[in-house]
This record gives sequence, structure tokens and C-alpha cells, in this order.
Amino acid sequence: MKRPTRDKTTVSIDEKAPDIDQLLKQPAELIARALIKQSERLLKKKKNRRGGAEQARDKRKEKKSTQRRKTIAFAIVDQLERERPRLRLPRTTDQKVTTVLRRWRNEDGKPPGRSTLHKWLKERPEK
Repeated sequence: MKRPTRDKTTVSIDEKAPDIDQLLKQPAELIARALIKQSERLLKKKKNRRGGAEQARDKRKEKKSTQRRKTIAFAIVDQLERERPRLRLPRTTDQKVTTVLRRWRNEDGKPPGRSTLHKWLKERPEK
């Protein structure tokens, strides 16, 4: 059976400002409604644009925060491995996670979850 081809049509909606000549022929109430409707659309459009920018900024901030937390966790693990060389073995990940959670300082913010730390340590390149 043949797969159907993708629909390649594109749709664009261009909003036009109300025609002034037509508006002037209408009663004042309809003119006011049309202008209010137009201004609402413009405000909504502006809000959507601003919302997208805020989302992108929040995403960047979150990524930076995650990277900082990862760095802190790796620093604790490095220090731990220097203190106890036996913990360099791959099967000691759970012990490392437990120790990182115990040594995490309050001023560094809330520590990441156990599963997150496990994932980070598994992804971590060996030295």
C-alpha cells in the first residue's frame, strides 16, 4: 500500500486594518466596536510575541542553572574520588550520589534528585 503524500499547502493570514471610508458610513457604535476589536488583536499579538521571548529567556536561564548544578556535583565527586580512590570504580555510582546529596551546601540551592545525579554520573566522561 502506498503512503499518501504530505500536504504541502501553506496558509497565511494577513490582517487588514478596517477601511476608513466604510467605517465612517457606519453608526458610531459599530465604529467603536471595530476599533476596540482591532486594538485587542494588536495587544494579543504583542503579548504573544513577548511571551515567546520570555520563554526563550527562561529556557536559557534554566540551562545555565542546570550546568552550574552539574559543575557543583562533579566538583564534589572529584573531591570524593581524591579522598577515596576506591570510589573511582564504575559500580560505586550509588555511593557517589548519596555522598553528593549529603555534601551539597544550602547556599548552592536545592540539590538535584537522585535519578538526575545518576544520569549525570553515567554521562560523565572518565578521566
